[in-house]
This record gives sequence, structure tokens and C-alpha cells, in this order.
Amino acid sequence: MNLYEQRPKELLEEFLLIYEKMYDAEFSRQMIADTFAFYAGGCKLPYQDDLRKRWYDSYDFSVYDADEYFADLWYCWIKYSRAYVRSLIKVDTIAPGESIGGRIGQVGSVLDIGCGLGYTTAALKQVVPGAIVVGTNLEDTKQWKFCEHMSRKYCFALAPDVHRIGIPSVDLLFASEYFEHIERPLEHLTEVIEAVSPRFIIIANSFNTTSIGHFLEYKDGDEIHDQKHISRLFNAKLKHHGYEKVKTKLWNNKPAFWERKAQ
Repeated sequence: MNLYEQRPKELLEEFLLIYEKMYDAEFSRQMIADTFAFYAGGCKLPYQDDLRKRWYDSYDFSVYDADEYFADLWYCWIKYSRAYVRSLIKVDTIAPGESIGGRIGQVGSVLDIGCGLGYTTAALKQVVPGAIVVGTNLEDTKQWKFCEHMSRKYCFALAPDVHRIGIPSVDLLFASEYFEHIERPLEHLTEVIEAVSPRFIIIANSFNTTSIGHFLEYKDGDEIHDQKHISRLFNAKLKHHGYEKVKTKLWNNKPAFWERKAQ
């Protein structure tokens, strides 16, 4: 069964089999349970408070390599990214009987930018098994090490940044909960588009939220923008680069589907 179709409990057991090779599996199981309860508003979680304090006190990027951050990554995959992958094949999202994947058509390459644990990248490979699928992540981190295992198991490639993915362009760019982790997201968006020239973009941003790795203000050149305004500016930047937002019937229009306009 494909990863995006499996039940979360089944996925968790597979994840823990891999995770226990690097960390204490029972501890991770408890961390994950506590993290889900925390985000549901059901408990206080000291390590969450500690990581958030470390992040918002000084934007300490070492939080991404903390053992406990893996629980956050797992939560994001189960709660958000898995559904975003499923939305590609969900019918009636564009028009009666039509899916986003149907609108995109056959693709030869997919880039999952900021791929976390690699589960989303693996699921994308299962959606388009004949395509070259690449995930990007930070080298020399626990996330990278985990993704290396996932890339071997699910046959996708791994790269440290968009300039080293090994192909000159991609048909589909997938960005799930990624750009809100970039202090200069508008400039980075331009960098990504110029580097890989995607025909289609599936994107889910959560700029107007506070979470580990998110910024309270975002920079663009000499300008500083607060959370409330950056989404509008981000969409304007996509339009500036020649992309048009395709209307879908997905709840809250998330993920958003952008298509490069014909020249």
C-alpha cells in the first residue's frame, strides 16, 4: 500500500523501526504522542516550550537538529503533507471528474523542496513512479541521515540545495510547509524558480502562524514585512514570475496549485 494511503498507526510503526536504529524508540513514541496532544491543545510540553524559546530568542537554527524536532516533523507529515500528496489524485478538485494530477498530466521530474523526513518525497515517488523525484534537505544533519535511508528504500534522489539536484529543470515543484522557515522567502522563491524553472507548483505556506522555525517578520531586500502581509506578497511574486493560480475545490485552497502561463 502507498504511504499516502496507509493508516497513521501503521506508518508510525514503520517509522519507529527506522528511528530506533538512531534513537530510543520508546522515547520517540512518547514524544510523538505528546506532540499530537500538544498541538490539539491538550497538554503542556516542556521540550516544545524549550525549543520555541531557543528559536524565538535568537533564531537558533540548531533546533532543527534536536532529537525532539523529529516529533514535529512526524506530526507535519501525518497532519498536513500526507493530505497534500493525496490532493494531487483526488478527483473533482479542478472540475467534475478532474484532479490536479490530471490537469498536470505526465511529468518526468518532481522536486520536493525541504523534504523533512523524506516521507512526502517517497509518497510523491509512489504517485509518479516513472518520474525522477528529488528531495532537498540540509547536509550533515539528523534529518539528512534519515532521508538517506528513505531515498534508498523508496528510490528517490537527495540533494543539499536546488542548485545540485542533478537535472536542469523540473516539471513539478512541491513545497509543503517550507517557505515560512525561510527569513527571505520572496528572494528564495526567485532563486528556486530561476534554478529549476518548474512548470507547476504545489505549495502550502503557513506564514501567519508561530511555530518552531517560523519567523515573526520576513525580510525582502531592505524591507521588513510582518506575518500578516507576506502571503499576499508571496503570491504577487509568483505572478511576477509568470505563474497563474489555478482555482481548486480544496479546503482553504490548500495546497495552492500554480501553473506557469504559456509564453
